[in-house]
Amino acid sequence: MESEIWQRKLVTLPVVRIESGSGQCLDDLVAAETPLTVVLNGTEVATILSSPGEPEELALGFLLSEGIIAPESESYSLKFNPRSGSLRVSVPEKYVLFEGDHGARLVGSGCSNAVPYYRGTDATGIHPVDSRLEIYSHHLTRLMKEFQKSGLAFLESGGTHSCALCNQESILLIVEDIGRHNALDRIAGRCFMRAIPTADKIVLTTGRISSEIVFKVARLHAPVIVSRSAPTSLAVDAAGKLGITVVGFARGKRMNVYTHAQRVVQLTESRADMLGPGCQVGGI
Repeated sequence: MESEIWQRKLVTLPVVRIESGSGQCLDDLVAAETPLTVVLNGTEVATILSSPGEPEELALGFLLSEGIIAPESESYSLKFNPRSGSLRVSVPEKYVLFEGDHGARLVGSGCSNAVPYYRGTDATGIHPVDSRLEIYSHHLTRLMKEFQKSGLAFLESGGTHSCALCNQESILLIVEDIGRHNALDRIAGRCFMRAIPTADKIVLTTGRISSEIVFKVARLHAPVIVSRSAPTSLAVDAAGKLGITVVGFARGKRMNVYTHAQRVVQLTESRADMLGPGCQVGGI
């Protein structure tokens, strides 16, 4: 029974739907939310409020993208207990980067009463991204259009965020979670577990681009992040210093490039149609 709970991303709940002043009882699909407690080398680190499913990639991705463990770790073990909702991660101590009495934290899925997992040293040890990756703006438009259609849980419930990893021409991975941070952590965990390189990739997200999101992208060494939503001022400042291209409000054929715009190659609409979706990316 416990294992089934951890696989159901949507649950059916009774609701009273009121329309034009008249109500009726219906069943509605709602995004599921479950707590996942992450224990690193015997110490409880955080409890993440998240969508159920794939707890291993979420926990491992969280530890990596928060800079708590090093991606160079050549060995690790993961053990999930569905009854307690806890996942125990073991890595060699030399790869545990975060020291000090930080205590266990409750990591919320968004704007809630949970304590955000933020530290004043979040940018410490992050090296600027050095990448010559370029992508045509019309390719970004096509990727975002495909991306918006792929969030199945969102289409059913309206209660999740999506995150994707792409190259210049296609989406390689896509995940959903009730939290935008969690979705990016799932990408990080899956790439680590499957040895998928991220330094030459593009991150797509449905959520707001905050400074914490930029720090997570920087730890992936991904040079570009794109959202249909907005960035924050601190995110733009951090991305500028870390060499990351931030693209916001990518909707339809429009987008705003806030930092390192040299990576987004601009073409006229007629020229883009002539080249087609499979063209190779060239210089500006």
